[in-house]
Amino acid sequence: QITKRLSGSSDPQVGTLLHICGNTLFEKNDYKKAVNFFKEGAKIRKVRTGVDSKETAETVCMIGRCLQKIGSHDDAIGCLKKSLSVLRVAKGKDSLDVGHCHESLGLSLIASNEFRAALEHLSEAVAPLQKHYGKDSFEVSSIYFE
Repeated sequence: QITKRLSGSSDPQVGTLLHICGNTLFEKNDYKKAVNFFKEGAKIRKVRTGVDSKETAETVCMIGRCLQKIGSHDDAIGCLKKSLSVLRVAKGKDSLDVGHCHESLGLSLIASNEFRAALEHLSEAVAPLQKHYGKDSFEVSSIYFE
């Protein structure tokens, strides 16, 4: 209902609101609903801030993370690669968003049998996740068991 009412808006605050709603659903593991909020938010952010903006890349990364979680790995890989190049420059290679993007990309690449590339991205995910969560955290150690 919310996305239907807000779609078509070009107000940048609506794009941000949709992103926040998507994050809330993502945190509740409701990836199918979350991806719809992120997709609507991305449409607005692309128009308002540009395709290569940090804001758009953040939302596209979350679309990719949702797609990875629901098993749409080919689509996830496209979103995550696109957003990763922008986020690295905009936020730095050690930012948490970049770490999560690498992690989700690595997991989708494993599912697509691209093991060498997956290992590279999972390795890149470790430092930013350690920086944020700590060396011995579940979030970091779970990378080694994926």
